[in-house]
Amino acid sequence: MKATGIETKSISELLGNSFLIPSYQRGYRWTGIQVRDLLNDIWRFATTDHASSSWYCLQPIVVKPTPFSTYELIDGQQRLTTTHLILHHLRRHTDSIPGSFGIDYTTRNNSSTSSKDFLENIDERCDLYKTNIDYYHISSSYQEIVNWFSEESKSCDTVHEVFASVFLNRTKVIWYSVSIEEDAIEIFTRLNMGKIPLTNAELIKALFLSSSNQKSAGDDTQKRIDSKSSRIQVEISRDWEEMECELEDNELWYFMSNVFPPETRIDFIFDLLTGKSSKEPDAYYTFRRFSEEWDRGDRITVAERWIEIKRYYQTIRDWYFDREYYHKIGFLICDNEDIRELIRQWQEISKPEFIELLNAKISSRLAKVDLEAIEYGDRRIKMILLLHNIQTLLNQKEGDTRFSFARYKRERWDIEHIHATNEDMPTNERHQLDWLTEALEFIEDDALKIHAEEYVAGSSEEPFVELYQSILSHFGKTDQNEDINDLQNLVLLNAHTNRSYKNGIFPVKRKRILEEERCGTFVPPCTKNVFLKYYNDNISQMTFWGKADRESYFRDIQEVLQLYLR
Repeated sequence: MKATGIETKSISELLGNSFLIPSYQRGYRWTGIQVRDLLNDIWRFATTDHASSSWYCLQPIVVKPTPFSTYELIDGQQRLTTTHLILHHLRRHTDSIPGSFGIDYTTRNNSSTSSKDFLENIDERCDLYKTNIDYYHISSSYQEIVNWFSEESKSCDTVHEVFASVFLNRTKVIWYSVSIEEDAIEIFTRLNMGKIPLTNAELIKALFLSSSNQKSAGDDTQKRIDSKSSRIQVEISRDWEEMECELEDNELWYFMSNVFPPETRIDFIFDLLTGKSSKEPDAYYTFRRFSEEWDRGDRITVAERWIEIKRYYQTIRDWYFDREYYHKIGFLICDNEDIRELIRQWQEISKPEFIELLNAKISSRLAKVDLEAIEYGDRRIKMILLLHNIQTLLNQKEGDTRFSFARYKRERWDIEHIHATNEDMPTNERHQLDWLTEALEFIEDDALKIHAEEYVAGSSEEPFVELYQSILSHFGKTDQNEDINDLQNLVLLNAHTNRSYKNGIFPVKRKRILEEERCGTFVPPCTKNVFLKYYNDNISQMTFWGKADRESYFRDIQEVLQLYLR
């Protein structure tokens, strides 16, 4: 879809125009709930301090000029018809509405009246609501508008005047005009199939590439610049395509963000630049900010703004390809550090100072953490284990292995006990038999193995709980005073693997985890090291997770995190 013009228009700028709703569109179908939502949103905006300096943004309408001084309305008829109904009601209660705009449905006319006449005289023609389904819904929405103003007038006797002023002058639509040569039906079909959704990014792109915005700083006449404008447009188009392509890399996306990627990932960069909050309800907030900038005639040019956008993106890209920045910033973002603030600090200080800043920020996460006392259930455990994995990789100076923040965030990693706990004991009889069958492969104690075999065969009367505890002790828990919930017995594991083998004995977990890694499952490096018995020099016994294993694993955590411990 080629945009011949994209801009914002206030409702007052729509007055006097005529719109034709073509036959390929469905009729008016807004309900009272949608109408009330719109009225409430505008009224909330009208009664805030921002109403005099900002504006309320309606979603886009897509139009195509016709040779008959009208616009074919391709998309947005529901909100445009509702806008017409609101204007009609306001004109009956205030003198501040100078007129309206015309809407004509090509297939909604009958012998009694035309749709245009029905809309313009809806108070007198409401008896026609039964003649077709569109008139019914239009009449219902108009009555909802009447009722809403009646209710609000009880607490504000100037509701019509206040609403009218804001609605006319501070409420705008995103006006998206396509070429007169384009096929309107094809555009409508593609829009409604979701092939070219009018996203924030699409609108911003059209705004940046619009010739009318290609002004040089200080050009009071605001004339379009020819060759320079074309060069800027070509450069923006090339950069845009390159950025969108690179942002499709999930590793890059999840390095800089903790959320599932939206349809248009480049929005993330624009939102950073404009300071958009994650709680901002306006889907077109960023587009509106850029549009306001040039509407006000701010002396920053499109080219200058684009350089700033590229600088933001290049900063993130530089971090991503630098191994130390990647791991340390990636960890901080996992712990909800504001990437916008990091970019600001990066621009203000030297690189050595920035590394010191990152280290200090990480250290602050470990402030007052007692590694020996912290236990399962403390939310900081996950952060500590994550940092242990990340710093372990970072300490491998000769290697190029990188921690996968994409896998970490997409697979919802959790904390796992290396040696199972009593609380993990299977309670279902079928699960108990399966658990024993898997354990039998690794039990070396003859008496214990006979007990387990008898239970599986159904010839044992020993309670399962006693057999379960005996097997756990055999594979690691040798001291009843040892705390099985401390850091020495915890690792990170993806949620699927954790659920599957949560109560497995050490050798069963070891076998399954290594099998999954061979099949492509990403196993955190320190988790793999645990089950390979990497931390203990004595590897004569690979099926136990004993006291020496726990102590050596814990020493490694302390040594690796020493840089950040205070």
